[in-house]
Amino acid sequence: MASYNWWRRRSKRKTLKKSASLIDRIEHGDFEVSQYLREANFELKLMEHEKRKICKKGKEEGWGKQTIEHDAREKTNQYRRRYNRLIKDFLRDDAKILQKLKNELNSKFDDYWEYLYNEWLDGNLEDLTVKELYKTYELIYKNDFEL
Repeated sequence: MASYNWWRRRSKRKTLKKSASLIDRIEHGDFEVSQYLREANFELKLMEHEKRKICKKGKEEGWGKQTIEHDAREKTNQYRRRYNRLIKDFLRDDAKILQKLKNELNSKFDDYWEYLYNEWLDGNLEDLTVKELYKTYELIYKNDFEL
């Protein structure tokens, strides 16, 4: 049974079955940045919105600065806790997605990961989308490029 994660507002994104081709899974977005980053950023926006609402109400009702800050901190605590947990989930999930992509590319083609990564670090390779990375692997593989 799946565990309940109170800090997540949405269910996990649907990915294609492993039997689908790698390029289909890439085009579907199975290897894109983890959804938890967007969710965490959404929590920050909600928190800021709530803070602005509290500040406006406090000023209208003549609260002191400390009262407004205290009320804002108290009412936005849940958003902050959600954000922290979502960032943790993002880091964990994104590492899994990246490792899965690396494994899939290396099993379909040869292992060019380190080579391409070093080329990117050296500034010889632009940032690539996942699909562009796939095409680069494919090009190297088809041309039987020696590393």
